[in-house]
Amino acid sequence: MIDVESKKAKRLTKGAFTVGGFDWSPDSKAIAFDHTINGDPSNSGTGDILHRHAGRRVHRPLVTQAGPDRSPRWSPDGARIAFSSAMAQPFYYYANSRIAVVPAGGGAITELTKSFDENPNPLMWVKDGILFAARRRRRRTSSSWIPRRRP
Repeated sequence: MIDVESKKAKRLTKGAFTVGGFDWSPDSKAIAFDHTINGDPSNSGTGDILHRHAGRRVHRPLVTQAGPDRSPRWSPDGARIAFSSAMAQPFYYYANSRIAVVPAGGGAITELTKSFDENPNPLMWVKDGILFAARRRRRRTSSSWIPRRRP
């Protein structure tokens, strides 16, 4: 993180891992990021998602299931985080990824795209759901969306 006025840099992560994607919470007080044990592509299955409050030096595991979990995206209210996941599928490298959601404070993971037969990648939350990109027959499609579920 770089302070614009002082131009001083502050490292937010520390540890033996490689950071992939990340997203700041809407209030800019926390960050969710995916990481693998190192940058070697053969270790993509070690991808997990961590949560860190910007004022603290401690990373809290948020998603630690088997297979790659990546591309965290905060909901506009800061209550949930969407992400791309293998959903602990055996032989995940042959299976389509899925989009799932976890409460920002941790908890049960809800899978949203189990019946979607492609590899969706969450882009952003919008008022009525989640926009995502996916390939369709080897071509990238325009953004699609997952409608917000109402109680």
